[in-house]
Amino acid sequence: MNNSVSAQFQQRVQYFQKKTNSLKQHSTQYAWGRSIFFVACIIGMVMAANADSSIGLLVLAIIFLAGFTVLLKKHQAIKKALRFNEELTKVNQEELDRLTGDYSAFDQGNEFMVPHHPYHIDLDVFGKHSVFQLINRTSTRFGRQLLAQWLSMPTDKATILERQEAVKELGPKIDFRQEIQAHGRSAQGEKAETKHLLGWIKEPSTNLKNKN
Repeated sequence: MNNSVSAQFQQRVQYFQKKTNSLKQHSTQYAWGRSIFFVACIIGMVMAANADSSIGLLVLAIIFLAGFTVLLKKHQAIKKALRFNEELTKVNQEELDRLTGDYSAFDQGNEFMVPHHPYHIDLDVFGKHSVFQLINRTSTRFGRQLLAQWLSMPTDKATILERQEAVKELGPKIDFRQEIQAHGRSAQGEKAETKHLLGWIKEPSTNLKNKN
């Protein structure tokens, strides 16, 4: 079972790494394209100005503004996709690390440790090789704090059963879960994280159905 799971994550690492490399090439191409387009338009406008062609200058200025805006938006979209796939690569590599018992790069949640807590120390809830390191897949500060709160406070049976049902439902949905992680990690700052995730939830779902 462990070997099949490991193979799955390895396959995903390779897939997203390949996609990341392709997006890096596209990003470089768009960067050069924007520079060439900019220089060409400037040269054209200078030539039009020297020829006292006000119409030519106006046309070139319009072409420059419209073309540069389009190229900029497309380049930004590619860079956004690039960041997203870089995060997906990291997410799957982290799953491989967990399977091999390498938690060295994972958040230990030490600031949530309460020395006199009834079970924080006895159950290794936080710290090196802790429960927090093992199960933490949060992407935002809010999510991280909520997980720490859940691990630190007893709750009622009904809530526990609801959480278990949620785990059962989300368990097989690896694409959905990892997309949430990647989108959250791509955002910057707490407000940006929340806004970014809420915006993504409203978008059509993207997954690996067509990856093969």
